[in-house]
Amino acid sequence: MGRLRYGSNHSAVAMPDDLLAHLQLVIATKLGEGEGFTVSWSHGDGRGRTIIWLERSIPLRFDFTSPRPVPTDPRRIRTMLTEANSVGGLALGTLPIDIS
Repeated sequence: MGRLRYGSNHSAVAMPDDLLAHLQLVIATKLGEGEGFTVSWSHGDGRGRTIIWLERSIPLRFDFTSPRPVPTDPRRIRTMLTEANSVGGLALGTLPIDIS
């Protein structure tokens, strides 16, 4: 289980390494083009959801459990980019609520 560390307080969002690897490429693409966007997910306990705004000025760090690069699927990245470009932003589905 990898972690996306977000913001100056380094809040960490746990997610599978494969999802984190794909998200990393989507974020790099969008922010590299100077475009901010939202990412959302439902909490694993069924009690809510979280939406974050991503832009260049917000610190990010990707911590992977695996010591090796995780293989990515270009089709999945394209699908995620299309969703990130939509008004509703990128929805990741349900993630554990382990946010530290």
